[in-house]
Formats: sequence, structure tokens, C-alpha cells
Amino acid sequence: MHRDRTELFRAELTEPDRLAHHLGRLLDLVRPHIRPGAKSLVYVNAQVARIGHLTHEAWCLAHMRVFGYDQIIMVTAPLADYANKAFREVMDLEFETVETDDLILTTLGFIDAGLVSVGGTDLLLLPTLKFSEYHTRLLAGGADHVFFTLPDSIRARTEGFLEARGLDPRAPFVVMHVRDAGFAPEMSYHSFRFSPIETYRPAVERLLESGLNVLRIGDVASPALEIGSPNYVEVMRDEAYEDYLDVGLCGLCRMGICTLSGPWSLMQGFGKPIFFTNAYPQTFWSFLPQEVTIYKHFFDSSGHELSYAEQWQQGVQHVLATEEFAEKGLTVESNSPEELLAGAEEMLKRLEDPQWEDVALQRRYTEVAGTYDPNIRPPAGKAVRWPRRLGVSYAKLNPNFLE
Repeated sequence: MHRDRTELFRAELTEPDRLAHHLGRLLDLVRPHIRPGAKSLVYVNAQVARIGHLTHEAWCLAHMRVFGYDQIIMVTAPLADYANKAFREVMDLEFETVETDDLILTTLGFIDAGLVSVGGTDLLLLPTLKFSEYHTRLLAGGADHVFFTLPDSIRARTEGFLEARGLDPRAPFVVMHVRDAGFAPEMSYHSFRFSPIETYRPAVERLLESGLNVLRIGDVASPALEIGSPNYVEVMRDEAYEDYLDVGLCGLCRMGICTLSGPWSLMQGFGKPIFFTNAYPQTFWSFLPQEVTIYKHFFDSSGHELSYAEQWQQGVQHVLATEEFAEKGLTVESNSPEELLAGAEEMLKRLEDPQWEDVALQRRYTEVAGTYDPNIRPPAGKAVRWPRRLGVSYAKLNPNFLE
């Protein structure tokens, strides 16, 4: 939480009477939007200025319809603050959005109070991580996925962009987003998430060779990947780039390649096959059958590479800043070009045969994850649901990963 917001939170939202007062103001804000007789849910998204929060929290919230809500209201800062303003068109197909420039009301999105019913309206008061973990448990219990609908206006504009670049909008393409040092330099404490784009070259060239177009999205400050093919486009450098393209391309693509960064959530929200690279343990999962993951490498001070279980034991899932790895005596290395190329080959195989699977490997991967993360364990009497696929090619290249 930003320092100014932390101070505001302490001053206004930690004392019960003040909190109750502000919850009353929140209800006053949304009351004109509540339909008579509707079962309504209200949620505050406090961090719409970050694309991952904007899109991921929207995806989690869409799944709350499983509880029979007739109306879901999301309270946010004004549209001008959105990390991607075009995504509002997607949200408007799912929710009613109520904007406010009242910083106290949007800071209510950091409150951890669960579901609070007031006057027939439910307020869902959970900070992002808690909501993400709740969403994980909902899916682990067998809830059906809910996917975003791509608005017709964004679809048409995106197809027009592709046509103008000589690309057939009906031809299958890959969207790639790699978080690197050019992305949000003010957030250097997240540098452990960065990966060098050059390591992706063999994978991109293989995908192009297979007949797929590859379109890269991201920050214009990111280093370029120079590939001499008209079927490879760095969209963010195009003079006609607008933020609707991030939404439209993720909604239309055949497959995504990503690291842990906001566009990953867009790909999940549209239900796309995903090659999730340079990952590390987290306590929120998608349960998407075609999300295939390969992990970063973590080494202790002796040079020993941590297995997946040891990563959980070392608390990697709770690390939020690069400096914390140093405090633990750990160093981090990104996926190699060999691992990325092998993963791209595997994704091509999976696209051709979505049922292709290494059942024993996925069962073992889920067992290890479930040992350390209770969120993915199903309720009593429910079958185990795989939270994600581990790359088979990655497991072969790293035989000690699941030891």
C-alpha cells in the first residue's frame, strides 16, 4: 500500500466507529445504483492504476455470480486512473461500475472483513491477496470458470489494426508479454520478476516457424527483440498503439506467453492457453487446463538449487521484494533459452491435442503444491482438481525439481 494510503488507513479505517461511518458512506454512494429487489454484491477495487489488479480482481469478482447475485457493483477510482481504460468496456459487460475520487472510500478495498451484509446488500471486504486465495478455494471446490466477453467494438478495432499491418486477423497468433527492467522502473523492488527478452528468441522463432504470428505487448521502454519477420510485431512501438490493443489481442489470441505481470490476468480472464514462464510459487491459482508453467531457478548460498518443495519451505511464495531474497541468502535466475524453446514446442503439441497430458507428473506436482498450500485442496468429498500444469519439458530438463 502506498505510504499516503497507509497513513490514511490508520487514521480513518482502524477505529471501529470511523470504519462504520465510512462503510455507511460507501453504501450511500452505491445505493442509487442498486436495483430494487436485486440480490446485490459490492466490491471495492482499490488499485485500478495497476493492470494486474484491475484485471485479476475483475476476473475473481465475476466468479461471485455462483452465489446467485443479480447485480455486482465494483467501486473504483475515476476512469482516468485506470491502467487500461479500454478494459472498462469489458467490465461494463460484467458489472456496474461506480467511480469515486474519494480516497477513503477506495482505500476500503484494503479492509479484511470478509462478507458483510448491510440492509440487504452484501459488501465483500477483502484485500487483493485474500480475495485471490478465496477465488482459488472456490475453483478448487469445483466452481465453473467464468470468462470475459470481448466487446464487439474492441474486436473490430483490433482486427482493423492487424489488417493494416498485413496480418490476417483470422490467422492464429500468440500474444507475448515479458516483464523486464523497462517495465515500471519505479518498482525496482520487483526486479526478481524481470526476465531478459533475448532468452525468448528461440521460442519466438519456433512459433513463427510453426505458422503462428507473434505479437508482443508491454512497455515501450522495454528492450526490443529484433526479429526480421513481418509476422512478428512489437505492438507497443507502433505509432497507432492504444491500450485497447492489449485487451483485444489477449481476447483474440490463440495462445499467450507471459511472466508474472498484469497481462497474465487478461489472458486468464479470456480463458486462453498460456505458457507461463519464469514463475515462482504463489498462493493463487487459475485451474485452467491449458495453463502450463515453468519456474525460475532459486539457489541458496552454497549454490544448491532449491526444489519446488524447498521453494515453499523457504517462503518464496511470500516474498514481495528482491531484497528479501538476499536476506534469505537466495539468488534468482531466469529460464534459459533451452527451457523456453522446449516449452514452446510443448505448447504447440498441446494446442494440437488439448487432451495430451502426463498424468503422473501433474498428480505429483499437485501433491507437492497441496502439501504447502491448503487453498488448492478440495473440500471433503470433492475430487482433486489440478490447479495448473507443470511443463513436462521443464520437468525433463530439471529432474530434481519435484524431488
